[in-house]
Amino acid sequence: MKDGQSVGATIQGTIIDYQVNEKRGTIKKIAYNSERNFGFNVSLGVPTKLYIFESTIDLLSYWTLNKELRNCMLASTEGTKEKAVYNFMNYMYLSKKQLPFNGVYIGSDNDIAGQKMLEKFIGKSFVYQKEKEEHLDIIFFNNVPNDSQIPQRNIDVYQKICREVTQSYSDKRITDWRFMAAIHKAITNLSEKNILSNNQKYDKYFGDAKANSKNAQIINLEKECKKLSHAMQQSLFIEKLSMNRLLDQKNNISGAIKIRSKIERVYEAYCLYYEPVTAPIISDWNDVLKAQSTEYTYFDGEETYARIQYNNGKLNIFKKSSSDTKKELSFEADSTKEMDFLLKNYGFYAMDKEDFHQYNQVDQKQKIQLEQTL
Repeated sequence: MKDGQSVGATIQGTIIDYQVNEKRGTIKKIAYNSERNFGFNVSLGVPTKLYIFESTIDLLSYWTLNKELRNCMLASTEGTKEKAVYNFMNYMYLSKKQLPFNGVYIGSDNDIAGQKMLEKFIGKSFVYQKEKEEHLDIIFFNNVPNDSQIPQRNIDVYQKICREVTQSYSDKRITDWRFMAAIHKAITNLSEKNILSNNQKYDKYFGDAKANSKNAQIINLEKECKKLSHAMQQSLFIEKLSMNRLLDQKNNISGAIKIRSKIERVYEAYCLYYEPVTAPIISDWNDVLKAQSTEYTYFDGEETYARIQYNNGKLNIFKKSSSDTKKELSFEADSTKEMDFLLKNYGFYAMDKEDFHQYNQVDQKQKIQLEQTL
């Protein structure tokens, strides 16, 4: 809705078919003739904050998790569109006569695309001159779910390699494993694969600028960490790390300069707080909400299928082979249970009408399969 008028819609399918719809399993697209760089939005009170999400379901999930939200606007960019964020800032001013002086919170997904979106805003600020001698800053904040989490298996490797490599140098200067983790996070978002999560195409460590979703390779984490650890040791100068020497990449000088600030920002964050985890990192706000439930299922479309249970704070994961379960309904953001959740909590108008008809047409067999799966 924009100024009380419908200006677009998103189509979210409920039928799971991985052969037709690949990894996501369902249809997801923006309806024809929808206004570009705009999306679903909700204002609570007089907004002085702006919360940004990639999808409507993430927005509603975050709102459900944070019922105390007041004086803010929540907006969905329907993807990772940079321009849509600025459009919502402008829309807030035009419709509410307010600007987000208390911050713009980027709640994109904790994945490759979401990290690239976050990178475009974090560290930026805008100055609004209200009067001749008065000005106010608009600052962007990181609201990506679980962004401080680091897989424990990664931490074990970082620490082990830092210790081992240190022993091979005469002065035994131990480097901080958190700095190694920050470089890994800044370049590929701690990924097991070599796809970049930075906009500079910087790939000196852990990644490959040529990698994409179709040709990505699983990295040898120990090998990559050894390469980085030796470079860190060789870049030490009078107890300080020479960032220019460490990050220098002759074929991407501008990228090396820009990635430096991102690495330093992540390292400072890790020094303040990080959370070791043994379970898969939950990457979007809808999955965070689902994790509050007793049980949900996860299927990445390629390798793993799991029923995940949370009991008294303990996580239990039961895995199956994908070949045996591809035909089963899995709990996605666009499942029939999700549709039921939207109806009960936000009403009929929170749903796309095509989705509502599809939901009502799901046959009894699928309903039985869903109950068995969940």
